[in-house]
Order: sequence, then C-alpha cells, then structure tokens
Amino acid sequence: MDPAIVDPLALLLIFITLALGSLSKGITGVGLPVLAIPVLANVFGVERAVVVLVLPGLISNLWLIWVHRREAPLARRLAPFLLFGIAGGVIGTWLLSAASPVLLNRLLALWLGLYLLLLLTRPQFRIPGAERLSPLFGLIAGITQGATGISAPIIAPFLTSLGLVRQQFVFAIALAFTLLAIGQMSAILHYGLLTPQRLVEGLVALIPVMLFLPLGARLGRRISPRGFARLLVVVLLAMEARLLWISFA
Repeated sequence: MDPAIVDPLALLLIFITLALGSLSKGITGVGLPVLAIPVLANVFGVERAVVVLVLPGLISNLWLIWVHRREAPLARRLAPFLLFGIAGGVIGTWLLSAASPVLLNRLLALWLGLYLLLLLTRPQFRIPGAERLSPLFGLIAGITQGATGISAPIIAPFLTSLGLVRQQFVFAIALAFTLLAIGQMSAILHYGLLTPQRLVEGLVALIPVMLFLPLGARLGRRISPRGFARLLVVVLLAMEARLLWISFA
C-alpha cells in the first residue's frame, strides 16, 4: 500500500486543502486545483495528482453549472472558446504523458504575472479584443488544463475581460472547466493514466469537495461585486505563487 495513503498527517493536509479549495471554488468558481494539486503532487507526484483531481473537478463544476443554470444562454457566446478548449485538452494530456510541463508552467506564470501587474496598477484593465480572440484563449486553456491540471490563469483573465458579473463568471468558468475536463478525461483514458487505484482516490477526494462546495456557494451570494473582484484577485495571486513555486523551486 502507498505509504502516503496511511499517513494521518498527509491525509489531514489533503483534506484541509481540498476543503479550502472547494470553499474558494464555491464562491468564485476557481481555486480547487490551485490549492489541491500542489499538495497532492508533493504526496503522489504531478501526473497522479492531475489525474486524481479530474473526477472531483468534473463533478464540482457540473454542480456549479446546475446552481447557476439561469445563466445558460451565455454558453452560445462562449461556444468558440469552449470548442477550441476541448481540442486543446487532448493536446495537453498528450504533453502530460510525454513531456515535462515545467516550461508550460513558467509561461503560465509569466502570463498571469503580467496580467496581475496590469490589474493591480489599472483595476479596470481588460484584455483588448478578448471576445474576438476566444478560439485562441480556448486552445491555450485546453492545453494547459491537460498538461498541468490548471487552466484558470488563462480562463479567468479572459472571462473577466468579457465583463461578466459573479453569477455569470461562475457559470461560465464551471462550464469551461467541465468541457475541458471531458476532453482531458477522454485523453487520460486513451493513454491509460486512470488506473483503478486513481479512480478510487478521486472518489474519496470528492467527499470533502462536495461537503464544502455548497458552503462556498452560499457565502458567494453574500459577497458584493467589489468584494468578488477583490477575492478573485487574491485567488489569482495564489495561482501565481503556486506557478512560481513549482516552476522555479
């Protein structure tokens, strides 16, 4: 048996990070992989961490889509982004199975760092022509999701630039994550990365996720638009810190 599975401290740390990530996800639509994957990767390795978190991520995003289903008409506007994202997910999963994602993580860190710098110095900053560039953003987001398990550094700035309110943002990012996860899951199955043990680990990880996700969603309804924007920046800063840590540590 894997020693990490029977180590109480490792299990407690994993539970706490899954709980905190799920709270963040319920409020903002993002945050679960940001917190959970570094801890899981430290215990199990990057490939296993990404694969184990696919199922909890997929179920949690489906739940958020249902909660915010009134925003469903937004899906048509996002169609080019989503379709190219699915294709990118297949490419990214091939990279996960064939190459080290270190370079991709560094590029993500550079991209998100520049975006945050602009956002912090110019709070109203939006990516020019974001909607016209949606296929490109979708393709890049899919590749990063498949290769690293994280695509929010691409998706969040893109959606923010569309001027979405909190409910729209959470629905849109959950929908994007769901479709990317479906494409990623297909590739994971194709490359034989989802073993029975990893499937069981994913189901176990789903327990704290579904315990704390609804709590985050309830908290999110009480947050003002300005509070949501600030919290989203905090989550993006956490993403940047995580990317810098795994890329240059």
